[in-house]
Amino acid sequence: FIFAGCTEEGSDSSETEEQVIEEGTEEVSRGLEESALRPELVGKWKQVDMRMDNQPLPQLIAGDNYLEFLPNGTVALSTQGFDADTAGILQNGDMLMSDIWDEALRIDSLTMNRLILSEIIDGDEVSYIYSRE
Repeated sequence: FIFAGCTEEGSDSSETEEQVIEEGTEEVSRGLEESALRPELVGKWKQVDMRMDNQPLPQLIAGDNYLEFLPNGTVALSTQGFDADTAGILQNGDMLMSDIWDEALRIDSLTMNRLILSEIIDGDEVSYIYSRE
């Protein structure tokens, strides 16, 4: 393996890689702060159904599962018997990205009282259906 570094012509070679990474992180963070969630998404949602390729999977819903979207750009996931997990969230169109989930989730439906999120797992569409608390 050969590792080589490249610099732009005329760039200040005293700028370290850490500074470049830190500056890039600041830009992403600024974008997250400026990206507000849809107002109708903000609030606490209880999972009421789960489906795979539109077939019910009620046996996979164990206890009370909640998502809470906060206006400051964070989401909390709480499951009965476990501590809540909170992380930043980024909304890009109908896609929601967060460290809480393995993959981005798509907003399939969003009304004042119902939220349907979905993702593709091993080629199958899995939908998570929530009602507003």
